[in-house]
Amino acid sequence: MNQVRILHIINIGGFGGAEKLLTQLLPALADFVETECLLCFRQENSTVAEQIGKDLTERDIRVHLIPYKKAFGIKHLRNVQRFVKSGNYSIVHSHLQYANLWMAILRKTRQLKITVLTTLHGYRDSYQNTYGLLVNKHIFRTSYYWITRFILRNLDGYIFISNCLGSFFIKARLVKKGVGRVIHHGYSVSNTTNDELTKTTKVITAPRIVLPGRIIKLKGHIYALGVLDIVRQKYPEATLHFFGDGPFKQQVLQEVSSLQLTSSVFFHGYVHELLDELREYDIAVVPSFYESFGMVFLDCFAARVPVVAFDLPAGNEIIEDGCTGLLAKPFDTEDLAQKVMQLCEDAQLQDKLIKNGWEALHDHFSMNRMAADYAEYYQNMSQPMIVV
Repeated sequence: MNQVRILHIINIGGFGGAEKLLTQLLPALADFVETECLLCFRQENSTVAEQIGKDLTERDIRVHLIPYKKAFGIKHLRNVQRFVKSGNYSIVHSHLQYANLWMAILRKTRQLKITVLTTLHGYRDSYQNTYGLLVNKHIFRTSYYWITRFILRNLDGYIFISNCLGSFFIKARLVKKGVGRVIHHGYSVSNTTNDELTKTTKVITAPRIVLPGRIIKLKGHIYALGVLDIVRQKYPEATLHFFGDGPFKQQVLQEVSSLQLTSSVFFHGYVHELLDELREYDIAVVPSFYESFGMVFLDCFAARVPVVAFDLPAGNEIIEDGCTGLLAKPFDTEDLAQKVMQLCEDAQLQDKLIKNGWEALHDHFSMNRMAADYAEYYQNMSQPMIVV
């Protein structure tokens, strides 16, 4: 593989999922391609940007910082354009909407001719919270759609984090066809072997069920309550534990009260070390209506907690039914509850799902596999294109 030189560009507005991914992915990528990172930020976000820069530098990634006053001011766009042109890069990989728009403007105005790619993690939250990954006619009536289409149509390639997300962007005619690739997220796990952290499985008579994730309607917390209501008919001491917070919490609390489950449902809010918490539970229930990817499934694999979910995207891309988890009929609370009780009664099944989930985490969902796939895509996109 010929060496290619990649510049990653991101606007730092805080430390979220994209920033966390960069701090994990770029060091892994450095084993395959020459990798640098440009962090752009307002002054009020300088502390976060400098810390991210320090973390990457300590892992041997060359980092550049460009502060700005106006994100879309001429001065900042010129600074970015000059920096990119001076670096002799093969490809720019932009992350999130600000950096994508900077690149689209510079490409559209012909100030940059370099190949530009982006990773697509999802669409607008307000749309997905209503329609999921279905292309509804409402999408074409919003300015956000047309701005996003302008951005993506002026880039050269796209990495989709799941098949269902790629299908959404293509069906919505937001991206150009034939230049995208699905690359599942990788997960950073320790070098500890499965044998060293084997979880003791047993027949469960007082199941502790956990649902980690933001409390919004489409995460399915109401379905989880319905599952607990059914499971408690057989296992009266069963409990349900929510990790996360969100705007749908009040409706969930009302349902808890309506089902008279107040003494059996616990809200733990956000926790910093989620894996340490997850390991304390018997079964994870993830009844999401959809997931663009669903890192929660990988968290469950890593924590060695057997997981039950609806047979819906993208959970059914990550979970192999009966092998790494159990998939229930979509929106069927009774079937979801039956899967939970099946796990309670079958220690061997628990053990099988836990071991296979751990192996999937290392074999397919590893950070090294993700980095190798990115490098292969970079190599393909860096080849001269024939324009017809």
